[in-house]
Amino acid sequence: MDRRQQIEHSIRWIQRLKTGLLIVAVAVIVLEHGGRQLEAWLGGVAPIFATLTMALLLAGLRIRYVWDQDRAAFLQERRGEIGIAAVWFVGLFGAGYWGFWRNWSEFCALTSAILSLARSLRLIAAGRVNPALVFVGSFAALIALGSVLLMLPACHTAASADESLGETALAALFTSTSACCVTGLTIVDTGTYWSRTGQVVILGLFQIGGLGIMSFGAFFALGSKRGLQLKESVFLGSLYEADQLHQIRRLVASVLIFTVVSELIGTLLLSGLWPEKPWSERLFFGLFHAISAFCNAGFSLMPANLEGIGHRWQIWGVLAPLIIVGGLGFAVLHNTSHFLFRECRRCIPTGKSTSSPRMLLVTTRLVLVTTAVLLLLGMAGVWVLEARGVLRTQSLGQQAANSWLQSVTFRTAGFNSVPQDKLSPGTKLLGIVLMFIGGSPGSTAGGVKTTVTALSFLALFSLLRGRDRVEAWHRRIPDSQIQRAAMIITLAAVIVLTGTFLLVQIENQPAKFLDHLFEVVSACATVGLSTVNSATLQPASKLVLVACMFIGRVGPITLLLAVGGSETALPYEYPKERVMLG
Repeated sequence: MDRRQQIEHSIRWIQRLKTGLLIVAVAVIVLEHGGRQLEAWLGGVAPIFATLTMALLLAGLRIRYVWDQDRAAFLQERRGEIGIAAVWFVGLFGAGYWGFWRNWSEFCALTSAILSLARSLRLIAAGRVNPALVFVGSFAALIALGSVLLMLPACHTAASADESLGETALAALFTSTSACCVTGLTIVDTGTYWSRTGQVVILGLFQIGGLGIMSFGAFFALGSKRGLQLKESVFLGSLYEADQLHQIRRLVASVLIFTVVSELIGTLLLSGLWPEKPWSERLFFGLFHAISAFCNAGFSLMPANLEGIGHRWQIWGVLAPLIIVGGLGFAVLHNTSHFLFRECRRCIPTGKSTSSPRMLLVTTRLVLVTTAVLLLLGMAGVWVLEARGVLRTQSLGQQAANSWLQSVTFRTAGFNSVPQDKLSPGTKLLGIVLMFIGGSPGSTAGGVKTTVTALSFLALFSLLRGRDRVEAWHRRIPDSQIQRAAMIITLAAVIVLTGTFLLVQIENQPAKFLDHLFEVVSACATVGLSTVNSATLQPASKLVLVACMFIGRVGPITLLLAVGGSETALPYEYPKERVMLG
């Protein structure tokens, strides 16, 4: 073994040791700040691990720089790690007292851990890994991490101090799953059971869960010089269901832009809902509800959710549009915004010839039309069915606002401005249908998706017209997609019926069959509305809902592909034979 090989071998061992120390340091830091009883004991251990980790990071970078043949490329590729190490090293000279040195080392170690995680996500995306397996595994890992964090004492208030370990663990698992799967079902009150630290953890979980973990790795890739590589583009294209790989970078950028802009605007506008609170509280409440709405999570810090304030303009004019935008799908938003931008440029006389406008894709047209129809029909249905029910004591304007919000939130969001347990059976059945359909593909919403429903109706119309092909806007839809749509609806129905059967058997309350069906559909479609109060269910029923939320978020087909692997094309074909259908 020559000297260069020895150096490379040493670098690998330093990297492994740094990774191990980084994991231990992060765990110790989290336990130090999350466990009230452990804070005094771990207070002197955490900065030691953080300092050793940063020192190894600095030493490893120095050695690799000396022995790297292309130092310019090395500096460009590792500029994030180099920046963190340099900032940490310079900051040590300004540490005039122990507290600053301790906090500085811990902060730099956590920042390095986040950067390493983003780099690992890029390596996974660039490798030959089944995208379905990575997608399912990422959500399972996020749920597990969220459950551990929410079990820390710092995430709880005094209201949960007397609970047993089993009750705390079940509350943490249920809440973490609901947040990661952007569902919104809760078995404890978010505003009183969880401390501000716990609420921040929940906010982070439904922000990451709404966009997808792999999207955050792509966000970091946008800031690098190399950008998204071919294998990463192929991987993200399979996740976003994008046909053209050269548009992946723009699509990822649009996801980041739409998310940041929508949530910031929503935060500022929603902060006016709590004028009695100080500005810091108003901004946090606004941020929490804005992200919850855009990600279609349905979590609220108010005990009664939005009951009693559904008529305020911030609810029907800000929160409801955030839900709709988040549920349209980023590919649809990207295509629509480009189309509108090109149309506006054509309408402005500049004296220069402009190119033809970008056409709206069939997917965009199906999503926009189906969403508009469902929202209007849902609003009209709720208004008519509840005019003599929960809306009978309200004014005409309040009835319109609450009917509008209920129609929007039935689709996937989980917010409620009227008592859900007092809805009529007809409204509950309408809600089950709207929840089952859900939002649009590539969005933060759940359900079987609007495009699947639209293709099913188009196939039915084609059959009634005696045609053997499905067409929309002068385009023919491939038969494989019609079959896939039918398979999605079938699998979703099987999961809903199975979950309802288990819930009915566990609860043994036949009179609440419709409510239990409503609960299961709400979990499977990641909506979050409840007519029975999820906290009153048996522990086994709560675990059934946890499974339904997870399957509903990752998708039954994705879960099957993750377990069974990608489908392979067979080199042969059997002869055809017609089957009697009745």
